[in-house]
Amino acid sequence: MSQEERDLSAYLEGIAAAEDDSPGEEPPPEDSEAEPPAVQEDEEVGSFTLGKCNYCGREWGVTLEGAKGGGYPTQKTANAAATRVCDCPEAVENRKPEIGVAFAVTTGACRYCGQLQEVGPHPSQAAADETATEVCSCPSARTARRIAEQIEDA
Repeated sequence: MSQEERDLSAYLEGIAAAEDDSPGEEPPPEDSEAEPPAVQEDEEVGSFTLGKCNYCGREWGVTLEGAKGGGYPTQKTANAAATRVCDCPEAVENRKPEIGVAFAVTTGACRYCGQLQEVGPHPSQAAADETATEVCSCPSARTARRIAEQIEDA
């Protein structure tokens, strides 16, 4: 079964590379540590179709139905989706009950500019608004993300 997972992962990476021709959305090489902040900011938001389980690190192909490009808006949300589908013992043990998609909030508003973003299923409006703020391209949201990154890196 691990061979099938590797084949699926390679196939999905090939599709993602073909869809994303712009160099700003390519994942950074693992060797590089310091990059300009503009490139890092572009990499945070996009269409992520591969996520890693937070417990075992296994990669899973994940798609967000109805999203442009089929992927999740941030790597964090793609990783959360991968963790939900992973069958490792830790993920199964810590899995929270899923809410029905019919009842999930899928649209959030940026707290700075109010722009609506399609962010995928979230358990509450506050969570959807937080993700919308994370992916919004307004100047205030970008500045807030930069400041949060600087605080996190310090």
